[in-house]
Amino acid sequence: MKQSPDQVISYYDSIATNYDESRFSNTYGAYVHQQEIGLLDKYVGKENAAHHVDLGCGTGRFLAYADTGVDPSQEMLKIAKAKHPDKILLCAKGNHTTLAQESYDKIYSLHVMMHLHQEEMLPILIEAHRLLKNKGLFLFDFPSKKRRNLIRYRPVNWHGATSYNLSEIKKISQEYFDVVESCGIIFFPIHRIPKQLRKYLLFLDGWLCRSWLKSYSSYIFVVLRKK
Repeated sequence: MKQSPDQVISYYDSIATNYDESRFSNTYGAYVHQQEIGLLDKYVGKENAAHHVDLGCGTGRFLAYADTGVDPSQEMLKIAKAKHPDKILLCAKGNHTTLAQESYDKIYSLHVMMHLHQEEMLPILIEAHRLLKNKGLFLFDFPSKKRRNLIRYRPVNWHGATSYNLSEIKKISQEYFDVVESCGIIFFPIHRIPKQLRKYLLFLDGWLCRSWLKSYSSYIFVVLRKK
């Protein structure tokens, strides 16, 4: 089930042209996008984008929040460059970016850790720690193990196959970061809800993702502060 990094890159190269349309032009994708944008508005903001990095920027869906984007897929970066010609885009893996040390206030990484096992995640945490200024923030999401255990989810391939509890993320990152905040992304099984009703559930979904039930959301979003 585990794929090599080069196989993952090849996969994203192959879907780059249709990625935005196939994933986010439908009501499910729009629902996810709105929740993610809400989190970036709250925790990252656009005001100091010159001091932010989008790590795993893909086609540039979130590049309004950073002036620098990093992704290992050349084809995904071509799409990002067409949408954001003014941004600095670097083709590199998240564990070795060559960006300047201690130069950024915030680094965010969405839809990346979902593919990574612990031994693959740690080098990215170390690289983020190297790039961030003192007390800088690293923000990312990951599939919730509690949710997947609850619904007895079994991955069919490598894509999004990992899952974690918040306690596991704290343990993996404890040498380099403190976990200062967390919330959920997508509480309702939105793919099972009629399309015409989805937009009406967005507010309640967001509230549940911030409640004591947040660990049962589909994904957990964490804010880590550099030690």
